[in-house]
Amino acid sequence: MKKIKVFLFIIAILSCGLLVGCDTTGNTEDGGTSNIIQLETPQNIRFVEYSGNSILFFDLVDEANSYQITIFKNNVYHSRIDITNEEAVLGILLKDLSEGEYSLTIKAMAKSGSKILNSQASEAISFTIDGSGDISGTKYNVVFDSNGGTQVTTQLVSSGNCASEPTKPRKTGYVFVCWLLDGAVYDFDTPVISNITLVASWQKSDNPDDEDIELSEYYAAAKDLTGTALKNKLRSIISTNVRNTTYSFLTSSNGLPYTDADPEIAGNIILFYGKVSVKASSSWNREHVWPKSRGWFKTSGAGADIHHIRPEDMNVNTKRGNLIMGIVSGGKNNQYTNGISGGYYNSNLYEPIDSVKGDIARIYMYMLIRYAQTDSSYPITNVISSMQLLLQWHNSDPVDEFEKVRNERSYEVQGNRNPFIDYPEFAEMIWG
Repeated sequence: MKKIKVFLFIIAILSCGLLVGCDTTGNTEDGGTSNIIQLETPQNIRFVEYSGNSILFFDLVDEANSYQITIFKNNVYHSRIDITNEEAVLGILLKDLSEGEYSLTIKAMAKSGSKILNSQASEAISFTIDGSGDISGTKYNVVFDSNGGTQVTTQLVSSGNCASEPTKPRKTGYVFVCWLLDGAVYDFDTPVISNITLVASWQKSDNPDDEDIELSEYYAAAKDLTGTALKNKLRSIISTNVRNTTYSFLTSSNGLPYTDADPEIAGNIILFYGKVSVKASSSWNREHVWPKSRGWFKTSGAGADIHHIRPEDMNVNTKRGNLIMGIVSGGKNNQYTNGISGGYYNSNLYEPIDSVKGDIARIYMYMLIRYAQTDSSYPITNVISSMQLLLQWHNSDPVDEFEKVRNERSYEVQGNRNPFIDYPEFAEMIWG
């Protein structure tokens, strides 16, 4: 049997949530009183691999006694499965599904006398059957309720993986304490196996203006600013005292071989998309992470800005091309000669490996702040599917030590910094 690989995301289709019979008004057999039942939405949809078969499970809904599973292929109706509670407990064998893009919805149903009362809220999941590999990566929403604080982006986490602890939200007059799940402190080392909502816990501050953020001297002029005001001030800060580098300088020993040096192997450089270490003296490209063909620059000014130009393998760079960053389902693997992946791509999109997504997001945010051309003629959707996805990548792949060191060295070389590496919370303060 074909195996299932889940690539896309779980979506909850929440409508009114009432289960209403065929006749909810007028005369009924019990003297005119309509029997209205409210069922919960089916939760925790998951796939299990057993003896070479792909089996669908989900949590049973209280008071429901049957379920309707509707399967669509490429957004066209494919088939329907009607099952009882007992069958749902045993799992539903998915068969006769050829390769392609699928989605399914699970609707809870309850029978009351002669009436069937159907749920008006259902749970859906999208998946791809590609004919190879084991089941992997059902993705769940980890929602962050900031409880009156600044917005925190929802994370999509593969089943069994852990959510990344996001940048602390801010709330005037309060200090952030922790994230709570059902009233208990949440441990971010806990594997995610269902959709969850984490709620921010706050402690009242003695200082009513406390925003729980202290800025370094470099960013002092941005204190207490948010939104467009913060964006404009940061643009002024990182555009001051800049030493413009040349494109040819980037290959010199004080250029990319310095900013992107392997911290563990002297004389080596880290290639960007796969974090592969090679000799700095070997052949590599100067990769514009914001592609030249999708920008306003060539090889000077923004085209030589060391904050968004990274060393990359020639073949990997060629396949990356100028594709827009996004979520790729069933694409081709962009591999280095040693087999390490530099991401996946199709004819329209490029999806980097998870440990590079945040790096790319922070590079793009730097470009949005640094260059006014991005305000109108060259918006963020020129290079990534959406601002929401950019913020999601920023939160799911936090700043690492290599980024911090590179930011310091880029400051030495070029005279300005990437604010979103120094203060990741700036992202939510501007675009949240």
